[in-house]
Amino acid sequence: MKIAVYCEPLGVKTSGNPGRGMLKSLIQLRSDDDFLLVVRRDYERSKELVNFLADIADLPNWKLRVEERSRRISNLLALLRIKNYGILKVSADIYINTDCTALGTNNHPLVITVADLSVLKQRKVASYKSSISYFLRRFLIADGIKRADEIIAISDATKYDIISTFETLEEKIQVVYNGIGQQWFVPTAAQPNHPKIPTDYWIWWGHISSRKNLVNLIKGYHLASRKIGLPKLILIFGNTAFPGELMQLISELRLEDNIIPIRYMSTDELISAVTSSKGLLFPSFIEGFGLPVIEAMARGVPVLTSSVSSMPEIAGNEAILCDPYDVSDIASGLEKMLSPGSFSEVCIERRKKRANIFTYEKVANGYNNVIEKIFKHKQSGYQARKK
Repeated sequence: MKIAVYCEPLGVKTSGNPGRGMLKSLIQLRSDDDFLLVVRRDYERSKELVNFLADIADLPNWKLRVEERSRRISNLLALLRIKNYGILKVSADIYINTDCTALGTNNHPLVITVADLSVLKQRKVASYKSSISYFLRRFLIADGIKRADEIIAISDATKYDIISTFETLEEKIQVVYNGIGQQWFVPTAAQPNHPKIPTDYWIWWGHISSRKNLVNLIKGYHLASRKIGLPKLILIFGNTAFPGELMQLISELRLEDNIIPIRYMSTDELISAVTSSKGLLFPSFIEGFGLPVIEAMARGVPVLTSSVSSMPEIAGNEAILCDPYDVSDIASGLEKMLSPGSFSEVCIERRKKRANIFTYEKVANGYNNVIEKIFKHKQSGYQARKK
């Protein structure tokens, strides 16, 4: 069997992580199949994608295909509503996109992956500041969901958002949770070696956008700090620069000595920083999955996260939940994070056990089940659905 995988989305620094890990495991799992990994001609601009291809170089059952049409041209054609904007000129038995876009009129059966519908639900918390990027993303999601033969949602929350928004048949959607790499589960005694990291701190990490809710987190931190002493808070961000409006808020609340922004770290450095922390603070408005929740649990540290979207589903009973829209509730959650029992052996082991549900191997098994489902159907059934 020949399986074509569109790998352009794997070039994203943070959200590409679970896709890269899944694909490596899937190629290993389906060792009798031939994988055709498709990238755009400018793929080498992504260090993450280049490193991933180097990481799987020893696997014998895949080849690289470079499409001449650049990603920028494909996006322009999509803005103009050109039907075959995302076409891949490859022949395969099945097409998988690790994102949610369509891959051309004739590229079926098509499996897409939908992380979340934040761009469709709440404009003010969407990650896209440019109106062009925002409306392009809305179109790409809607068009991909319409044209896909099978849809992988990374949580039940995303699945039911798809069903309610697009009236998509439930049988077309399979929930396959994200996973994290084994390095998150390996014990380490290494202490973070960074001049800005204090000895007593909470941690947040990711790409800063409105939906991450750092404004309310900072306000909640300020409110709680007026009542009790708190660990410092370090914000490890993947953006080019720390947002000026957040720095201004920190300054206005006189928290410059307590809230410390730090530019992106390597995975090994981040794991050390998380392991030595007093816990993760992650009260997002919307998350399709929320990888930091599971990454923090894999290190055994306490987690404060939101009571909405996918976070309760992913965290299970192993996190403190708060209303992300209520600053006072966030402050109350911070006080609960200081409970003496937070670092008991029982709590640490329960968090690690929860995290162990979400591995790359289990994600690959989920994709494998979807592939098997497709080839148990008659090809004519997909052709009829496509029409």
